[in-house]
Amino acid sequence: VAIVPDYFEGMTPKVAVKEGDTVMIGSTILFDKKHPEVKVVSPVCGTIKQVARGERRKLLYVLIEQNGKAEQATLPTIDLKAGREAVLAAMLEAGFGAALRQRPYDVVANPAIAPKAIFVSAFDSAPLAADYNFVLKGEEANVQAGLNVLATIAKTYYSVSPATSAELRNMKGVEINEFIGAHPAGNVGVHINHLNPVNKEEAVWTINIMDVAMLGRYANTGKLDFTRKVAVAGPKVKHPAYVETISGTVVNNITEGNLNLDEHIRVINGNVLTGPVATEESFLGAFANMVTVIPDGSDK
Repeated sequence: VAIVPDYFEGMTPKVAVKEGDTVMIGSTILFDKKHPEVKVVSPVCGTIKQVARGERRKLLYVLIEQNGKAEQATLPTIDLKAGREAVLAAMLEAGFGAALRQRPYDVVANPAIAPKAIFVSAFDSAPLAADYNFVLKGEEANVQAGLNVLATIAKTYYSVSPATSAELRNMKGVEINEFIGAHPAGNVGVHINHLNPVNKEEAVWTINIMDVAMLGRYANTGKLDFTRKVAVAGPKVKHPAYVETISGTVVNNITEGNLNLDEHIRVINGNVLTGPVATEESFLGAFANMVTVIPDGSDK
């Protein structure tokens, strides 16, 4: 599993480990030089196999070799009664600061700037996108717990579609709005524009609903669980499916044996509109909920 700094735009990464170090789930791997409280933590237990650097010593990725254990670093619990600052500090210590995105610019959120609102979308309208009703089935209590945590930090907007299941729709403590129509109806940028536009010197935060569920699991159990279901889809996938995996897994491992190679193909780390091309050395994006495979067209 690899931690890739480029997935966390707006962050100036500094490595907190070196090759050969043993890490646990929740151990700090990277932190932001400008805001050291914003951390990217290890999703697995194992050994730092490689700290890869490119030209001018640019940090490319930190590779972690798993050891099969599930030991977790000592992390603070989230107590909603402790107040906004304590809740935010606990979130940051557990690595959830890297999952928060700030608008404008869609970069990793600056915890020093209080957001006027937080936006969560319960559906994805992008082509072939994962169905959150399926991906999060049985996780509704964790989604609610995650929303409870976010609501202590700022007013939280929760967007649904007509297809959103009743279990995923009926959340408490948030403002629920329904959006109808084709893509980009599911994009939080559209929701922000309609519900609470960002004015000069203001900021709002957004977070993927799968990270909300993970935050809720952590709030409920005190344990970090980075597993997620991602869709593997597209016209060049033999058997479209959902795969349970971890962000940072080698994309080739997710698609192996399931691709139609009768012509040049393009594997995309995410959806066809916004995802980058995946090479043999690509790792699943920190915010990707799917892998798409299409004809490349370069041989036509």
